Amino acid sequence: VPADQRYLLFGYMLRPPRHRVAFSSDGLRWNFNAETARKGLIPGGDANTYGYDPYSQRYIAMRKTGSSGLAGRRGGRGRAVGIAWSKPGDVLDWTTPVAGPVLVPDDLDPDATQFYNAPTFAYQGLFISQPWVFHARWFKEGRYTDQKMAEAEKGSPATTDVQLAWSWDLINWTRSPERKPFIALGNREQNEFDCGSIHTAVAPVVVGDELFFYYGGARGRYINPRHHAIGLAKLRLDGFCSLQAGAEEGWLISRRESLKQPVVTINARTGPQGTVIAEILDQDNKVLKGFSRHECIPFTGNSVAHILRWRTKTLASHQLDGDKKIRFILKNADLYSYIP
Repeated sequence: VPADQRYLLFGYMLRPPRHRVAFSSDGLRWNFNAETARKGLIPGGDANTYGYDPYSQRYIAMRKTGSSGLAGRRGGRGRAVGIAWSKPGDVLDWTTPVAGPVLVPDDLDPDATQFYNAPTFAYQGLFISQPWVFHARWFKEGRYTDQKMAEAEKGSPATTDVQLAWSWDLINWTRSPERKPFIALGNREQNEFDCGSIHTAVAPVVVGDELFFYYGGARGRYINPRHHAIGLAKLRLDGFCSLQAGAEEGWLISRRESLKQPVVTINARTGPQGTVIAEILDQDNKVLKGFSRHECIPFTGNSVAHILRWRTKTLASHQLDGDKKIRFILKNADLYSYIP
């Protein structure tokens, strides 16, 4: 990278509306690329977010766009999110693989649901997105005007919180059916600083055993800067979801793994009288001799990197060949992730 391009900045110019890129040698003095002033970097509204895809070594942009015209509907569901990415090694050469949106409110969402944007980051082999869910209705007919939008929003909460979505390819996305907030709004009755809207940074910061999610919070809508402040939400590593069992024992069998040593690193937490144990299985789900639940040393406690072991220290020579499976057995416990 040239010395004068050590730092990279993506920005939005209002007049004329353009997405632009700037470079800097020190992070203090910036030079905007002239070409992006003429034609813009990519299409999109005024709330794009930019990130990096380390798997393909390219930059990505989640584009604020609209859902009008989807499935023949006029008006659509209002604001939605599209995708664009750069050519690897060239931050000025971008592709929009899908002309329309890739993240749109669906039939499981209330009518008063729009996506203002969805900051996205790479994590553990996939992509995790944080849709900014704007809880407001959108007008159904005719062209946009401020008055028409204000009328459609009447009776809506007009608040913004954050949910989660995930994808393997940045185009096809999955969301949990409950549609619960990932970062919930603050308490309105107590007038907390983030009771009206939350907008997250693109990616969390790893600090020790936690993920730090920094966000901007406001008591009202984002348009009033006097009520803004920076908030911090914390999550354990890999804590987005877990396999959970209560007082009744539960179990699961992993996919096939290349396991050469009888050790498994787990991220888990147990409750009162809770345990996590495991068995090593062959490809037919039969327990390998010496590696049943009874030979496993139970885990109790709370750890993001506990090494689960068996009293049998090594695999026998005839057990080395072929993939293995792991049967995890939980009681009053959460299993967040594992590494064979």
